[in-house]
Amino acid sequence: MIVVILSAAGVRLYRFFHPPRQKMTVTIGSQPPDAMVYIDNHYIGVTPVKSPAIWSGRHSLRLEKYGFRRWSRSVYFSPDSPLRRFRLRPAANGTVWVLSEPAQSEVYLDGRRRGATPIRLEGVATGPHELRLTRPGFMPSTQQVTVTPSQKLKISVKLESKTEEFLLGQLKHNPKDFVSHVELLHIYLIKGSLDKAKATLVAVLRLWTTEGTDSDTAARLEQEIRKAYFAEYDLGGEAALEPVRATLEAGLEEVAFAPGSGGSAQGGLFLAGLLESSEKLDKARGVYERLLSKWSGDVDVKRAYGLLLFRLQRIPEAVKALEEVVTARPGDSQAHRALAQAYASLNRTEDAVKILLHATEIQGLPPQEKIAFETQLAGIFHAQSKFALAAERWEKAWPVSENPDQQAELLMAAALEYTLAGNKKRAKELYTQVLNGGAAAGLKERAKGELSKP
Repeated sequence: MIVVILSAAGVRLYRFFHPPRQKMTVTIGSQPPDAMVYIDNHYIGVTPVKSPAIWSGRHSLRLEKYGFRRWSRSVYFSPDSPLRRFRLRPAANGTVWVLSEPAQSEVYLDGRRRGATPIRLEGVATGPHELRLTRPGFMPSTQQVTVTPSQKLKISVKLESKTEEFLLGQLKHNPKDFVSHVELLHIYLIKGSLDKAKATLVAVLRLWTTEGTDSDTAARLEQEIRKAYFAEYDLGGEAALEPVRATLEAGLEEVAFAPGSGGSAQGGLFLAGLLESSEKLDKARGVYERLLSKWSGDVDVKRAYGLLLFRLQRIPEAVKALEEVVTARPGDSQAHRALAQAYASLNRTEDAVKILLHATEIQGLPPQEKIAFETQLAGIFHAQSKFALAAERWEKAWPVSENPDQQAELLMAAALEYTLAGNKKRAKELYTQVLNGGAAAGLKERAKGELSKP
């Protein structure tokens, strides 16, 4: 392009050269992820996302995510920066004012107790939430509420009185009323009516296994059992706790191991889980073995059994069980992790490497799990003095992280391995990347110190 400028000295010609435009793709990332991306008002997907081919140069870029402020501006894209990341700011929070009849009902927002009614909940994040109110002697109330930016939401709830007679009447009218069974179980446990509690528990568990229920209602049953088992209710002190536990265990066992073609592996798994949580590990192992004798092909049972065997350091038995699990469920990351550790305990290093390599390829793996698998591999390769391979695993881990400080730590770990492998050039490149990145000052100082070394 030529520009003509008139001045007292005459006419001057200035020639400006622009780099030639070219087709390119760019990868857009965001913190948090899953933001919708628009380039030149064309939707291209959710972050992280690779754009279709575009011309280098300036384009309008817009990122949108519910609960966060829209990010929109003109951005210059060039082949020198094919990866761009952007941080979204939360949208203005809302306020929820909760009233109830009767007052002084306990308020739980997304499972966390926030106080008693009447209550004003400030700074509630925008989006959907679960609001639950409870009060002794009344049926709990649960509802979904959606908060929008800067909204003041008023919720009024009238709780329905519950008594043993009322709940029995509900069940007479509808024997499959799952919620009334659960509330009746609660009353019997609180009163110490353990025979009635066991009968109710067996009834509701059989209803669960034969009729099914939604996940929220099933979670309430599990929560009720756990709270009683671990003394979250005042059941009369330690002396009263063991009979309650024995009642719950007996009810779960009766349903799990019903004679003939009856029974429920699901109930047995829940029983074994309670026993594990209370450190009754040998008793839990016995339950798993009984379950496997009845449902030998149940992968859920085999998985839980294998993880318990690993916890008990019965390594050869754990390996046998977990090998079957990862074959049946190649996407089970927890089973992969336990199996890799079991292999390492038996000095079967190559098997551990093989299973970890497979684990790193599991689709949809959460970032921190992916990083954990990569760093486990790096540790094995380092112990084998395979420093270049260790460095590669550290390098595979850092892009997964969304934390600048963690990214810097991973890059410097890779740089150290490259140094040990004799590849000082690559090590310096990684230290320079840390120095020019967004990590904390202390991490940059460490990188600067490594770069100053001969």
